[in-house]
Amino acid sequence: VASQGLLRQISLKTGECNWQRYLGTIADQWRLSACGDLIAAWPVESGSQVKPPGIGRRQSIVWCDALSGHLVQTTAFAPGERVLHLAADEQGCLVQTDQNLIAFRNSLLK
Repeated sequence: VASQGLLRQISLKTGECNWQRYLGTIADQWRLSACGDLIAAWPVESGSQVKPPGIGRRQSIVWCDALSGHLVQTTAFAPGERVLHLAADEQGCLVQTDQNLIAFRNSLLK
């Protein structure tokens, strides 16, 4: 769950918060995507349709470990840069935009 700049893992069994991570900015709405063992989170601009990161102003994708909430990587985009594809697995993460191809290996981040 993400709101007010916090990403939280809530237990479905107990309803308790297992961990929380500050995402770097307070936004009304967040978009989340599960990518392998990672969670990708980025803010949605208020008053607009749900858009991928990089549309309209500089935004970032925050990549966190799904089990621990630890920050793995932050990927920033220039204004107007459109994200076309997000993918991740145990080997690493990939972000394809209309201007760049960004990848990182999980083994380099440990």
